[in-house]
Amino acid sequence: MNLSWAEIHRPVLRRNVRAIRASLPPETVLIAMVKADAYGHGLSLVAPTLRSEGVRHFGVFTLEEAARLRSLVPDADILLMGPAGDAQVPDMLELRVIPLLITLEQARGLSRAAERLGGRLKCHVKFDTGMGRIGFPWEEAPTVAAVLSRLPGLALTGACTHYAAAGAADAAFTRLQAQRFRSAVAACRATGLALPFLHAAASDALCFDREWQYAGVRPGILLYGYGPVGPARCPTRPFLQWRTRLIQVKRVPAGTPVSYDCTYRTPAETVIGTFPVGYADGYFRQWSNRAPVLVGGRRGHVAGRVTMNLTMVDLGPDSTAQPGDVVTLLGEDGSESVWADELAALAGTISYEVLTSIRSPRMPVDRPDEERPEKDQDPR
Repeated sequence: MNLSWAEIHRPVLRRNVRAIRASLPPETVLIAMVKADAYGHGLSLVAPTLRSEGVRHFGVFTLEEAARLRSLVPDADILLMGPAGDAQVPDMLELRVIPLLITLEQARGLSRAAERLGGRLKCHVKFDTGMGRIGFPWEEAPTVAAVLSRLPGLALTGACTHYAAAGAADAAFTRLQAQRFRSAVAACRATGLALPFLHAAASDALCFDREWQYAGVRPGILLYGYGPVGPARCPTRPFLQWRTRLIQVKRVPAGTPVSYDCTYRTPAETVIGTFPVGYADGYFRQWSNRAPVLVGGRRGHVAGRVTMNLTMVDLGPDSTAQPGDVVTLLGEDGSESVWADELAALAGTISYEVLTSIRSPRMPVDRPDEERPEKDQDPR
């Protein structure tokens, strides 16, 4: 018995890719971010679908993800966005991945390891222009370039940065970061380090200002149907839906306590349903007494505390739901919908966390390829 399942609607993903491409200059390279199992959507489904749409450049965080991606898309150009040390060089060369250089110590280690193996490892240089996360400080670019240009075993084919607030109403800081990145690249090129391929824009930046884009862009959450909202937004749609089934339904009188600590008491006679998903499956405890749930094309709401493996829903006094009926935790049912950004707001988080949390070893993935009917309104 499948306790819950995810439905991945690949035709929607295909339309999302086309919408993003339509917003970009034709020469701009689309680097699809597929880290964290394609943002919880399933790398094995997402990556081949993207490749069928002409996407060949991908970004992952770990070497393990790179290995999976290489088996799925043999001709992929793979950026390794996470840690890359000298002990990994044999695998990086074999898998033909492109790591990011972030410190001189790391770069020297990669160089020595690649030289010992008689190979040349393609790399991109990462500059920290204001994110404060990883990368060379942008103002040290001349010193960095002088050292990197002399390291054997490395082929420095590009450079990148990451914008910290590209979706903010005030674009001043992103403009400053873009200026810093241009200065760092210019300093490198002045020393003879060409760095031909530049990329900086993730989902927010690619939607709002072409000046923040370079040879490549790195859409992540936008591919999956979420992200920037407003007139400049690319028209993408969510394509992951998460469902389960009711395992018990019962009519209860007013004042009935539900779940731990009795935080919910039915305000009137109503129908309470129980479904076999809880916080162990990534259904957040913060959604207790708050989250909408769809059954039979109607909204109910979580009643009481979300527990480890079970959650209750108040279906309303006139519900005719029965055990076995489908419960939509994320997605559409009839004219109603619940999407990750709505659930994220209830938990005080972001859609990324919702999407990457719901994957579970006991949650198989369905693979429907049928086209879903378009709607006039944005589904979120």
